[in-house]
Amino acid sequence: LVPAMSWAVSQSILVTYVGLMSVGLGMAFPYLLIGAFPRLIAFLPKPGMWMETFKQVMGFVLLGTVIYPMYVLSGVDPDIVVPTLLFLFSLWAAFWWIGRVPLTQPRARRMMAWGQAAAFGGLLGLVSFGWFYHPDDGFWRPYSGDVLAQHLEDKQTVLIDFTADW
Repeated sequence: LVPAMSWAVSQSILVTYVGLMSVGLGMAFPYLLIGAFPRLIAFLPKPGMWMETFKQVMGFVLLGTVIYPMYVLSGVDPDIVVPTLLFLFSLWAAFWWIGRVPLTQPRARRMMAWGQAAAFGGLLGLVSFGWFYHPDDGFWRPYSGDVLAQHLEDKQTVLIDFTADW
């Protein structure tokens, strides 16, 4: 939608108006349809606790979208980014699981949730760093002008760490 709207606002006022109006009508269409045919309300899902769970699951989907841009934008050490984000995702899920058990529940139930969360987070941490992380022979290399020129020629991101020993 963003590329289409970006293109539309760079056009004439008529094209911009038609573009924005069509987006507005498209978003309003379900409400207009239900307003015109009230019997369609029967097809909508009934509210309940499932809505809270659905909201939280969609939150995890949103958190999951962090993984791809971080991987694309990581030019320093892409081998460590995905395992780290998978582990963070498992921690988010583990703490969400703990939060699903109210403090008013018996202690045994709360401890069971903590145990399940710890097992899940630990297992996924082992999996993410065991299966997805394969370090090479070392990240840092001694400086070499030839190697730098080769990486720049290959259009690779290069990070040069230099310090001063005063």
